[in-house]
Amino acid sequence: MNYDIRGFVEVSFLDWVGAVCSIIFLPNCNFRCPYCHNADLVLRPKEVPRIPEAVIFPKLRKQKNWIEGVVITGGEPTLSPTLPDLLSALHRYGLKVKLDSNGSRPAVLRDLINRGLVDYAVMDVKAPLEQSKMDAVTGIAAPLDAICESIELIRGSGLPHQFRTTFCPKFLTFDDLDLIGKAIRGADVWTVQNFKNEKTLDPGLAEVEPVDGAELLSLRPRLAQFVKRLQIVA
Repeated sequence: MNYDIRGFVEVSFLDWVGAVCSIIFLPNCNFRCPYCHNADLVLRPKEVPRIPEAVIFPKLRKQKNWIEGVVITGGEPTLSPTLPDLLSALHRYGLKVKLDSNGSRPAVLRDLINRGLVDYAVMDVKAPLEQSKMDAVTGIAAPLDAICESIELIRGSGLPHQFRTTFCPKFLTFDDLDLIGKAIRGADVWTVQNFKNEKTLDPGLAEVEPVDGAELLSLRPRLAQFVKRLQIVA
């Protein structure tokens, strides 16, 4: 089957906390986040070479005794019509699946979770749950109701889960982080990461300086109250 895989990292020690994993990248996205670092997968997916399953799966088979799972990211993986088949294939290899999502397709997420195809759910919560803020960060008329539904779905799924927020001072304030924290209150993990102004979808962000790392780290006491575990990547 053609899973339309456009990127593959054989081994990562960073993308699944506490686990060694591989990473599979799928093309296309329905958001246009200005700070996105995977612009080719979003804007020019057909220009990114496809990696045949015949290349990837033998490597996964060889590594399955010492990697614990595979991260599926993009792009936006839930746009892929073959995603359920890909996740099923990975489970047949005895590998766990960590699925990244922007939360725009809760029906797809619910189906995958109900079928037991996701072991760890990760969702980017890009802004407070306010239309104008979310539109600015996603670069589109954001499907706010769908995003809210996905947050509740993941938080109540019983799965290990994580929400992520990229802090870009052009779009967010520290008060906005408080609002996001309240929206995901009680979540397993919340990762707040500093924006990087290199190789972004919007080249104009090269002129925007990230917030000082120490200043972001100083928010820990303020934000930790909302979730079970807070990670700040400054």
